[in-house]
Amino acid sequence: MRIARLAAVAVLPATILAVAACTDGGVRAVDGTAGPVTGASSSSAAPPAATSAATSAPTSAPTTPPSTAATGTAPARSTPARLVLGPKGYGALKLGMSREAASATGLIDSWKTSGTSGCIGYTHLKANTGDEGSVLYSTATGIVVIDAPSNAVRTPEGIHIGSSVAAVLKAYPDWEPAEADGPGADGRGWAPVPGNRDAYYRMMIQGGKVTDLTLQHKNQDCYE
Repeated sequence: MRIARLAAVAVLPATILAVAACTDGGVRAVDGTAGPVTGASSSSAAPPAATSAATSAPTSAPTTPPSTAATGTAPARSTPARLVLGPKGYGALKLGMSREAASATGLIDSWKTSGTSGCIGYTHLKANTGDEGSVLYSTATGIVVIDAPSNAVRTPEGIHIGSSVAAVLKAYPDWEPAEADGPGADGRGWAPVPGNRDAYYRMMIQGGKVTDLTLQHKNQDCYE
């Protein structure tokens, strides 16, 4: 969300465990009555045949965890949570959090405050680019606004800065444009967040593309 539009404000590779298998050497049992231990004799028995030694070896190697070398496939990677906006927040940063809890996530810059009640706190995500990535705090609700810091951030439904209007309508059939912006596709609008009845996605669309993407609490009191 661009700062000028806000009323209150001026990203694992898997570890592969290699298990080394080893077999303990053993002493072969010899049938017969044991005799006294004596020095080596020139007439000592011949060593067991090679085929016998081979027969005594383990018939199968110990089971080891599957690896990329064994399977020929790379381990599956999931999109890091910090690159997904919604349904509850942005990674560890959640809507409704206190300022202290939000700061403890390590995802935001220092807080700036204005006033004593209402929408008094604002900061930015550390991954922000320019004036994007705003985070707003309200004394009534906690964290109420989290703005996508770049087009690398997507909603669980795949919408991001740069998505087309058609993609938005497919992902969110209940998308509603702001009445003040007229009936055209461009302008502000909101879509209910699947999986979070207390939140909306606020998007700005210009030239048929999403130019701003924000996750906000239904009860945010920062703007509009």
